Amino acid sequence: MQISIIGDSASSTIGEDTNIYPRILYNRISKERNCQIKNYAVPGMTSSDAKSLYFSEIKNLDNDILIIYLGNNESAYGEHKGHCGHLFWNIRKLFIRKKNYNEFFYLKDKFRFSYEFSDLTIVNSHSDFKKNLEGIIRHAIKKKKFTILINPIANKLFPSGAGIKNFEFFKLINFPDKVSNLLSSCDEWSDLLLQAIKYQENNSYVESIKIYEKISKRKKNVLSLIAKNNIAVIYAEKNPEKSRNILISLLNIFKEYDPIIYYNLYLLLKKQNRLEANEYLNLSYLKDFSLYRIQDKYRNSLRELHDKFYINYLDLKDILNESDFIDYCHPKSEAHKKIADNILNLIYENSKSFKSPTQKFYIDKLVSPDYFNDPKKNFIDYYFIEKNINKNQIKKNLSHLLNQHKFDEFSTNKLIKKYLKDRNKCYMINFIKINIIHPIFTKSLLCKDIYLPLQNEIFSLPENYIYRIMFNYIIYFEKNISEKITLKNKLNLNSEFYKKIILRNTNFSLELPLLSEKNYQEEIEKKIYLYLNHQNKIFENRILNRLKTIVFWYTRESFRYGTLSRSSMLYDRSSIDKLLETLIVLITIEFKNKGKKVELYIQALDLLHSLIDNHETHVTRYLVQKDFDNFKYNQDLNDTKKKIVLLLNKLK
Repeated sequence: MQISIIGDSASSTIGEDTNIYPRILYNRISKERNCQIKNYAVPGMTSSDAKSLYFSEIKNLDNDILIIYLGNNESAYGEHKGHCGHLFWNIRKLFIRKKNYNEFFYLKDKFRFSYEFSDLTIVNSHSDFKKNLEGIIRHAIKKKKFTILINPIANKLFPSGAGIKNFEFFKLINFPDKVSNLLSSCDEWSDLLLQAIKYQENNSYVESIKIYEKISKRKKNVLSLIAKNNIAVIYAEKNPEKSRNILISLLNIFKEYDPIIYYNLYLLLKKQNRLEANEYLNLSYLKDFSLYRIQDKYRNSLRELHDKFYINYLDLKDILNESDFIDYCHPKSEAHKKIADNILNLIYENSKSFKSPTQKFYIDKLVSPDYFNDPKKNFIDYYFIEKNINKNQIKKNLSHLLNQHKFDEFSTNKLIKKYLKDRNKCYMINFIKINIIHPIFTKSLLCKDIYLPLQNEIFSLPENYIYRIMFNYIIYFEKNISEKITLKNKLNLNSEFYKKIILRNTNFSLELPLLSEKNYQEEIEKKIYLYLNHQNKIFENRILNRLKTIVFWYTRESFRYGTLSRSSMLYDRSSIDKLLETLIVLITIEFKNKGKKVELYIQALDLLHSLIDNHETHVTRYLVQKDFDNFKYNQDLNDTKKKIVLLLNKLK
C-alpha cells in the first residue's frame, strides 16, 4: 500500500509525530502489511502550492492512495497566489523574483507596537481554492488513485484576531492575561498605552482609565481603538451596557480589528443572551483573516468537489468539535486518532485493490510552504535554517565575538545593533543569544573547536546545536545509565527524538565526544540557579498568556513538539525540558566521573516530572472546565518549586 499525503500543518509530521494521523496510519497499517507513506504536508501550504507540487512531483508516483487535507491557510492574510494552469506556472516560475525568506530573522521584534499593517490581502479566494483542488482530483481520478478528500473544521471559540498586528495590546473580557512585560512601544503615545495596560493588569482601573481616556481624546487612530476597547473590558463586569455601547461604537473603524471587537461582544453576552452572543461569535470568525481557520465558503467548495466527483470524503464536522482543539485549527491527539480511524475505514473497505510493496517506509518530504513561488527551495531553505558557510568563517566570527565581549552581553539585543552591518556576526550573536539561556550552553563548551556550531545551527534555528549536544549525552545515558537507575517517571527524551528534530539539508555526522570536565559541570550547576531565578514562569499558571501569544511561538515549538494541539501548549514546557536536559547531562558527567551526586540529580529529575504532572493535571481541568481551581494550581506549583530549590541547594 502506497500513500501520498498533501496538506498543511494539521497533517505535517515535523517534530514529535507519534500522535499525528499520518504516523498513526503508518504504524497501524505496517503491522499487517508493507506500507509506504510519503508525507508532503508542511505548515503553511495552500492549494496553490499543493497543485504545483502535485503536478511537479506526485502525479507520476506509483501510489495507490492520495489524501488531501487543506483549507485552513487559504483565507488568511498573505501574498495572493491564486490559480493557474500547470503550463503557465512552469513558465511563470522562470521569471518570478526569488525571495530570501526569513533572512533577517534576528531583527524581528514580535511584540512591538505598530501603526502599520504588513499585508491585508488573502492568499486564495474560495474559487481559487476549488479550482486548484479540482485540477488535482481530476488527474488523480484519471490515474485511478484512491483519493480521500478531508474537509477540515477549525476552532471557532479561539480568540478571533489573534494573528493581527497589535492583538496582544487588546484586552479581552473575562480573560485576565498578563503580557505587558512582553510588549514594547514605538513612541510616547504607545508608551502611554503600555502604562495603562500595566495598570489594568494590576487591577488599578482608575489609573488605567485616565490614561486610556487621554489617548482616546488626543489620538484618532488604532491607539484610540485599543484604548476604548480596553475601557470596555474594564466596564464589562459592573456596567455591561456601557461596555456594550463602547464596543459597538468601535465597529467598522478599522475592519482589520473588527473580529476582536465582535469576539469581545460575544464574551460580554454569552452568559446573558446566548443566541445574540453566538451571532457575534459567528461574525468574529467570519471576518477574521488573521488566523489559519477554514471559512464556510471553502468548506462548501470541498463539499461541491465531493458531490461532483463522488470521491471518498471525510467531513471532520461529523467526527470533531471545538473540544478537539486547543489552538485555532490543529486537532489534539485524540482527534488525530479519530481521523486515522475514519481514513482506515475507507481504506480497508477497498484494501484488495491496493499493491503490496516489498519494503515499508515513512518519509517526510519537507517541501517549501511557498512551493508555488519557489519550488527549488525546500522547508529548510524557506525557514533559513541552513546555509553554506565556511567552517573557518564560523570559527573566526565566534572567536572574535567571545574575545571582545563578556558572555552575558549576548543575552540582549545590544550587540545585534552594534554589528548590524555585519550580517555574519549578527547570525553568530543570535545563535549565542537564543542558546545562552540553556544551562548546558557555556563559554567553556563553545571555546573548544570540537564543539564549534555547524551551518544548520547558527541561523534561524540555533536550538539545533543544543539538540546535537543532547543527542550524544542521551545515547551514552541510554547505553550506560538508564538501566542502572530508578526513575519514578519514564523519561520522554531519547536519541531517536533528537535525531528527528534536528532539521538540516546536509547529512553530516551528529557524533561528538562528551565534555565531562569538572569545570563544565560546575558551570552548569551555577547556571541552573540563575535559570530558576529567571524562569519563574515554569512555576506559574500561564494558560491565558500562552493562549494570547500562541501565534508567535507555535511554529517554533512545533519543530520540536509536533504540530498537534497539546495540553503542554498552555504551560512553558520548553523551559522545563531545558532543565530535564541539563540534569541528563549532569547525571552523565557525574556517572562517568564516578561522583556522589548522581542520586541528587535523579531526585531533581523526578521533581521536574512532578512539576510536569502538576501542569498537565490543572491544564486538563481547565480545558474540560471541570474542577479547575486557579489558587490550587498556583499552590501546587509553589510547593514543587520549594522542593526543587531545597534539593538544588544541597548541590552547592
